[in-house]
Amino acid sequence: MLSRNFPSSQVIAIPNSVDEKLVRDNQLSREQARQDLGIPADAKRVVGTIGRMRPVKGHKYFLEAMRDMEAPPYVAVIGDGELLDEMRAAARESNLSHRLIFAGGRKNAYRYMAAFDAFVMPSLREGLPIAMLEAIASGVPAFGTPVGGIPEILKNRKWVFPKEDPEALRQILIHIANATDEQLEETRQSQQKIFRDNFSIDQYRSRFRSLMEGTVQHSD
Repeated sequence: MLSRNFPSSQVIAIPNSVDEKLVRDNQLSREQARQDLGIPADAKRVVGTIGRMRPVKGHKYFLEAMRDMEAPPYVAVIGDGELLDEMRAAARESNLSHRLIFAGGRKNAYRYMAAFDAFVMPSLREGLPIAMLEAIASGVPAFGTPVGGIPEILKNRKWVFPKEDPEALRQILIHIANATDEQLEETRQSQQKIFRDNFSIDQYRSRFRSLMEGTVQHSD
């Protein structure tokens, strides 16, 4: 709207939101989610992501980042798309198919967040990603590239890494693999506060209510 010369005083941005209670109430059990995705139930650390298997999602960088790692964490990618078979073949050729699992699509994929210890989104482009909001609403700490609306969610620079950078992604995976439970919990709590202050369903409804009542505050 601003690019079409609407004055900022007449433009209101209401960001996407996620219903935290709905997301949490419909989670599969950790054991069930991991079993369905082909992840060992006793895996120490599991990284997950959700997104269509398209180049813009940057899934190939998991392959490049993990190729030279001694003991990479398990990574599960949920999503269908044009690159699914190619990525599965590449993981097999790199002897990573036991650690890098391209699980294909799942209906209501957010229900599988319980399988993950962290959520990583290596996208080249994004809007404001609902999957990342669903991860945080589920209590899963998130990391991602600083593209599109991701920096609005991941406000701490420790949670972001450059796009198209396998080494930077590798460092994030190493951090997740080696972080203490307390460190991941600190990240989780910080991100949930940001979520509840900005992206909760209550905030979404409140903003719409203010808009309809004419009491919304315009930014300069």
